[in-house]
Amino acid sequence: MRTAFVVVGGSNLALLVGLWSPCAQLLARPSAVWNMIMSWRAALTSFCISIASIIGTIPAGAQASALHVDTAGDDAKDCSSASPCKALARACQLVSATIGWRGDINLAPGTYPGGCTLTYSNVVTVMGDCSHPDRVVIELAGGDIAFFVQDHAIVGINCLTILSTGTGSIGIETRQYAIADYNKVRFGPFPGGKHVAAQEASKINCISTDIIGGADHHAVAGWQSQIVIGQVAIPSPVAFLSFALATTQSLINGSGASFAGEGVSGTTGLQYISQDSLVIAPPSGFPGQGVRIDALPQP
Repeated sequence: MRTAFVVVGGSNLALLVGLWSPCAQLLARPSAVWNMIMSWRAALTSFCISIASIIGTIPAGAQASALHVDTAGDDAKDCSSASPCKALARACQLVSATIGWRGDINLAPGTYPGGCTLTYSNVVTVMGDCSHPDRVVIELAGGDIAFFVQDHAIVGINCLTILSTGTGSIGIETRQYAIADYNKVRFGPFPGGKHVAAQEASKINCISTDIIGGADHHAVAGWQSQIVIGQVAIPSPVAFLSFALATTQSLINGSGASFAGEGVSGTTGLQYISQDSLVIAPPSGFPGQGVRIDALPQP
């Protein structure tokens, strides 16, 4: 057996000494090392069997599909291109009925009431009209969520407009290890609501967005979640309580964000609120005036 030597110094040497001590104790007891290896092997075997059983439940035809939604469609149909569904919620229901579904939901121009829920490790791309995102509108009545992404689902939302005529709605919300990316999404008014919210160890990535209406907050991250802010256009001034809100050990990363439009300078509200969390603002700051940083009381 060959032994490799590494020349180190200072803190690195102290680190190696610290690491060697428990290793030496294990090597002095070969049976303990063997038991550890066998334990890891059993755990890995069990994990692989579980993954294989899950994969076995995924229908082969569900691996790559496309569903179509049209305001002139019929929810009794199969959401195919020849027989589109009428409601976005119906297409999302079909997706979430299958574990591991992968494919697209294509929305024809029109206004769609309500929203949809996507779950169960599905990978979905929602497509509107990339030449005219204003022609595909998700309209909420209040207290609703346009896109609710949870349970390990991964969703890309593209080329559409989301707004709420009532109070307390959310445009895009994630939870429980889900990921949502949005590109060319226009956010209209959300009175008393939020444009995007990541909760329970999930993540939201803004690639590009136009903000044409205000909300309590544009971006909210809570319970160890993350939001990354990308290209943001604000053509006219809008009002927030705060542009960004991070709570309960979460992260909102705006280090690579850019803001354009005549409304950026006139947008009102705090730039961000951080409560036991980290908010990274771009060099020019988020839209708004001032920040608030709250440290939670120590137990």
